[in-house]
Amino acid sequence: MISLLNLDAGHVRTYVVDACAGLIGNETLHQYPCALYKEKTFLVWLGETDISIFSKSTFMNLCSFAEETLGAAKMIFILSANHAQKKQYRSMLKVIDAERVASGGLMATFGLPDKASARQVQEQSSFYELQL
Repeated sequence: MISLLNLDAGHVRTYVVDACAGLIGNETLHQYPCALYKEKTFLVWLGETDISIFSKSTFMNLCSFAEETLGAAKMIFILSANHAQKKQYRSMLKVIDAERVASGGLMATFGLPDKASARQVQEQSSFYELQL
């Protein structure tokens, strides 16, 4: 995620958020690599994660961590461009008011130099932004 966007390591703090199950949360279902960029943008790498694993409680926990613990103003979900369940994710993200990030938005948020660079990044991943 950091290398995909060529982010300056001085502006990034990385995290791994566990999605747990069981009555006492002792079974890790999935781990989500995340990053806080420039103290305001929380990035969540969904990659090739099966949509059945990305539950409502996982989403709420990620939002809570980003907003309340880290003080992020927005979240960006990053999904592999060729994900087999891309349409299902797109529908689910639309329901939670996450908007697809166009190349201009990638340039503005991550300081990409031009549209060609942004499109190159979009060939690998899709980005969805949610204001917190």
